Amino acid sequence: MERLTISGTREAKSDVTIKQIVEKLEEYENLEEQGKLLKLPCAVGDTVYEVQESRERIQPYIVIAVHASECGKLYGWELKDGKGFYSNVNGFSEYAIGKQVFLSREEAEAALKKQSLAKKVRKNEIN
Repeated sequence: MERLTISGTREAKSDVTIKQIVEKLEEYENLEEQGKLLKLPCAVGDTVYEVQESRERIQPYIVIAVHASECGKLYGWELKDGKGFYSNVNGFSEYAIGKQVFLSREEAEAALKKQSLAKKVRKNEIN
């Protein structure tokens, strides 16, 4: 599909007409109404970060596939650079994003820190 705007500028290319813009908007709206337009939090090739609480570490993965079904979206992954440990060889569901899987290392580090603090509090309550 031909791009009508200049990336990052919110401006149309100089040779684009309002009619072309309206037609493209209509096409996207139709796809959205038909359930054929998906907004994904990450794409194939992106790096995601899993917090492995039991190992107290963050494992980076590369997203290798996206599967959509009535149950939701599933993301296939593989180890980044082939190093580390799999906790789930299949990947993750969209429901894990922001809980166990994060879109940035900074988010994952903050979650791991929070989980570690909670673990220490629980351990002190038991002792």
